[in-house]
Amino acid sequence: MRHHWRTNAAAAAGLAIAVAVLAGAFNVGESVRASLRELAVARLGATQFAVTSDTSFREELLPEAPLIALEAVVTHDGSGRRASRVALYAVDERFWRFHDKTVAPPGRNQFLLSDALASELGAKAGDNLLVRVPRASEIPTESLHGKKDDPGRTVRGTMREVVTRAAMGEFSLRPQQGGVRAVFVNLARFQRDLEMDGRVNVALAKSNPTESVRAKFQLEDVALRLKDGFVSHESMMLDDATVAAIQRADPQAQAAFTYLANTIRRNGKEIPYSVVTAMDLPDLASDGDIVLNEWAARDLEAKPGDLIEIEYYLWDPTGRLVTKVASFRNSGTVKIEEWHRNLAPEYPGISDAPTISDWEPPFPMDLGRIRPADEEYWNQHRATPKAFVRLYAGQKLWRSRYGAVTGMRTSLTPERLRAAVNPLTLLQVQDVRTAALDASKGATDFGEYFVYFSFFLVVSALLLAAMFFRFGLEQRAGEIATLRSLGWSIAGIRRLMLTEAAAVAITGSLLGSILAFAYSQFVIFGLRTWWVDAVGTRDLYMVFSPLSIAVGVGAGLLMALLVVVGSLRAVGKQAPRQSALRPTKAARYALMLVIAAVAMLPLGGAGAFFGVGALLLAAALTWLYGRLKRRNAAVNSIPTLGLRYSGRRPGRAVLSIALIASATFLIVAIDSFRRGSHENAAGPRFFAESAIPIYYNPNTQQGRETLNLEVQSTWIPFRLRPGDDASCLNLYQPQNPRVIGAPSWWLEFKPQNDGTIPAAVDANTLQYALHKKLGDVITVGNARLKFTQVLRDSVFQSEIVINDVDFQRAFPEEQGFRVFLIDAAPGADAQLEKSLADYGLDVTLTADRIAAFHRVENTYLSTFQALGALGLILGTAGLAAVLLRNVLERRRELALLRATGFNTAHLSKMILAENIFLLAAGLLAGIVCASIAVLPTVIQRGGSLPWLTILLLSAGVAIVGLASSWLAVRVAVRSPLLSALRSEA
Repeated sequence: MRHHWRTNAAAAAGLAIAVAVLAGAFNVGESVRASLRELAVARLGATQFAVTSDTSFREELLPEAPLIALEAVVTHDGSGRRASRVALYAVDERFWRFHDKTVAPPGRNQFLLSDALASELGAKAGDNLLVRVPRASEIPTESLHGKKDDPGRTVRGTMREVVTRAAMGEFSLRPQQGGVRAVFVNLARFQRDLEMDGRVNVALAKSNPTESVRAKFQLEDVALRLKDGFVSHESMMLDDATVAAIQRADPQAQAAFTYLANTIRRNGKEIPYSVVTAMDLPDLASDGDIVLNEWAARDLEAKPGDLIEIEYYLWDPTGRLVTKVASFRNSGTVKIEEWHRNLAPEYPGISDAPTISDWEPPFPMDLGRIRPADEEYWNQHRATPKAFVRLYAGQKLWRSRYGAVTGMRTSLTPERLRAAVNPLTLLQVQDVRTAALDASKGATDFGEYFVYFSFFLVVSALLLAAMFFRFGLEQRAGEIATLRSLGWSIAGIRRLMLTEAAAVAITGSLLGSILAFAYSQFVIFGLRTWWVDAVGTRDLYMVFSPLSIAVGVGAGLLMALLVVVGSLRAVGKQAPRQSALRPTKAARYALMLVIAAVAMLPLGGAGAFFGVGALLLAAALTWLYGRLKRRNAAVNSIPTLGLRYSGRRPGRAVLSIALIASATFLIVAIDSFRRGSHENAAGPRFFAESAIPIYYNPNTQQGRETLNLEVQSTWIPFRLRPGDDASCLNLYQPQNPRVIGAPSWWLEFKPQNDGTIPAAVDANTLQYALHKKLGDVITVGNARLKFTQVLRDSVFQSEIVINDVDFQRAFPEEQGFRVFLIDAAPGADAQLEKSLADYGLDVTLTADRIAAFHRVENTYLSTFQALGALGLILGTAGLAAVLLRNVLERRRELALLRATGFNTAHLSKMILAENIFLLAAGLLAGIVCASIAVLPTVIQRGGSLPWLTILLLSAGVAIVGLASSWLAVRVAVRSPLLSALRSEA
């Protein structure tokens, strides 16, 4: 080792680079995971569990840290700047006491802002802000009695200060790497403004609160009422699980479905605005029967057998009110009984009105139809039903996704009803800290990615190390022959060489483990600066992971030993430079590799790309090796003589070509995968998302007038279930991905027979964020979604797409439309946002949204290229080393040529020709192989090869190669002639 220290040091350096890159890549992955873990945990503070509700519950249920969490739109009153989809937290002093922080809670008219929100709004202490949130209502807005014209509430206040991350200013139950835009408001005030006195929708806990919830919950926590033997819900609809629970506890319980009819009509006579109940009464023999109470029968002069029509409103899910008519056969009359009054739910704006004329329903009503007799009935009987039909018949007419029962007549006491109901079907207990830690493992394994990204850099370093090992063996051919002549066996010589080489490999690996820290720091710095678009945050830091370093060192050492063993195979009966691979066999093997690559080409995808690339590069290098082995080629010029010198040691030459070819392949191929602009892409021009749901159809005249929409536009509405961003913009593993409901005509789904809901997802999201494949099933909420379609380069990379009908059934709590594709004139986005400012509509170009996804992808590619460029630097350095080595080894030959008449110009041409051949062969092999490997991608995207990159790359490598040639020529011409000839003698 000491005697050949120069060669060994060069080999150890190559191995050190390979080990540093591998160990550093693994350490980068652990650093990113640690950064995400710390960020998620810091934002949760002391929170381990969270109890949430789609409606609300008493804050006394879990009084340690109750709060109201909503999505808000915040507007700076002075500048007009607006931020949508802001996390609003209505809190009091209990919130910061829970997290052990000393922050004064916001006063009645005060707002506290996170740093990210204050920066976006340009807000400072004392500025006036407007906060708009969805209106709280137990009644589904998309039901007949839901108020759709007033979907939000606006609250004015003053910014007091910015709350830092350390003081829980970035509190979030949903992990995200970007800055949290949050506003903290006074809990008591918001409870009053939202008509939620004493109620909240989130409670934080440090330990599992499940048993506490079961023990302490009251009927009002799950919005149930029990009055005079009748169970109802504040939403006016009992869900199926509650109905089943009541029927199990009281088999004699009767379900009722009460609805408001616009008209009850018989033969031209009609009663306006009457309550009708669907309930299985003895007088109803079939689903086509109806019975009138004695007042209605007398008013309509109805007799048994008469045809009775019921006219009623339905809210169509597409965003409009429609009128329906149903016909029944009168089967008799029932007396008005006292318990009938309880069959009608509490209708807001109706039940508490003193007269019918004072009703304030959320649907159109013609007060001119009201008669004195109707007012008298209301005064005496209030909302007592005037007609009854069978339960199933009413459910067929009026059932919605929120349920098919408005109440249950039962003998249960409040205590028995409470024991029958499971509160955890309506109150969700979530282990948010465990979920955040699971998510922080990341959608992207950066350790794995940087191993991929560094692949060609590692290959280049190993090839360089192999080349110097090879140098050492070749220069010791005489030593090996001497040892053999002294009686050493081939096995003994190999053990001797392997021991020395293993010591070199261990030295290089240990050095690499030290350099791994520098490489890790370099990559983390790059992710925080040059490549920040790939991670979306600057909150990354490097950690020391002994396991990651050990794995990298172990892998590097194993590869180093493989390189050593491969080189030592040459130690045999033949000289190290001899080989059994003849030119004809080389050509045959190269052809087989090409055929295999062509067969793999149509498969497409990353696997095929790398597979085709590796096969083609192997084919090119094998063919070149065979060409260099040819001994019968004529030498008729000085440059030809230089080319023949390359074949003197073909293994060394092929290694040099491989260094250049692999890096060139990487740089050219990766540039072909870059995504371009989508400014001229087909489809709607704008993508929009609202903070507050929109219930009216903006494509109809009524919808445009209601929304005050003056811009000529065509809208495609989608429903949204909020959740984790499933695109490449989110580093965290999506635990609860966003889901959107698409119109049936926009995307066709094939029904599944296994109880799952068919779903479509972008190809990148499926593979890289969700780590799933077609046919896999994912559970979101209570729905099982099966991936049956793949979207390519879609604007919906953040979401899973399902059919709107399936969406309404799977997620009935999500109402209205919040995501839109809008086709309008260029520049219409500002007017659209202004018209729908109350809904917090954010409008962006679809091209810009797709470009945001592409920026992440392109940044990854830039990272890949940057590391490939390092590999190219290593390759050119290796090539320079080969040239210098060749010159030094051939000093005697060059001196003899000069002595026999070759002048300096001849020698320069010869050395230059050899170098240009190696450079050109490496460049040409890399460019051609890369162009073929990316051909399916280029054809699919309708693009072209990166000719500019190819030209610049060729020029750069040519300049470096010529500089290396010039250095080799100078060494050759300055070599002393006499001493070299004496050495030869």
